Amino acid sequence: MPYTLGIAFEYYRYKHDAVMRVFADDYLISEVSLNDHIKLKCVDLREVPDTRNDVGPHNTSRVMFVPKKIFTFSIDEQYLKKKIRIEIKNNNNNHTNGFMTDYSYLIFHKIFLIPDCLFDESSWCRLEKFDNRFVEWWPKIQYFPHDFIGYLYTTDGSSPDLLEMPPHGSHSLYHAKKGGSFSIQIALSQKHNIIHLGRPRPGKMYLTRTVERFLWVYGLLNIIK
Repeated sequence: MPYTLGIAFEYYRYKHDAVMRVFADDYLISEVSLNDHIKLKCVDLREVPDTRNDVGPHNTSRVMFVPKKIFTFSIDEQYLKKKIRIEIKNNNNNHTNGFMTDYSYLIFHKIFLIPDCLFDESSWCRLEKFDNRFVEWWPKIQYFPHDFIGYLYTTDGSSPDLLEMPPHGSHSLYHAKKGGSFSIQIALSQKHNIIHLGRPRPGKMYLTRTVERFLWVYGLLNIIK
């Protein structure tokens, strides 16, 4: 079964292109040169169809700020074994004599992995028919697609488990400026015959349409993959 890895981030370019490489285990999926800024755009949520409301309390904001661009990578299931690795080569700054006033950086907003059938809106609707919502509220329950919250990333080649809540001293990947070169490694696991980022806990998973909203924002729903 084919899957798609989605990565959305802001990017500030300084002098030279940063390079992003995406691996499934040691298999190189893609290499991308980041040759221009990726800024935020504002999306009017009043235009989102009612069928795409998220699980949990309704967000009272009428707008949503997301990166202007999203990167998607098709990966066959046979390569999704142990981990996803995202390498960023980005040593672009004006460091001289111990001082640095400008540098290139990324700010991650979303990383997700979904089976390609979820590019079809009807698949979300079918899943929703079997989902009893509002049994308990986040963070006690866990959602499908499994939400990679963004804690921990490593630079030493290790592959930490996904943690549901940040431990003391851990690094948060999302919504934080990250300059320099680094590697993000996310463990993979399988539950209900679906491959997930991180390791879901035992027990039921409840549908969330957060990823579907992202697909809608970028015009990726109901397209032929």
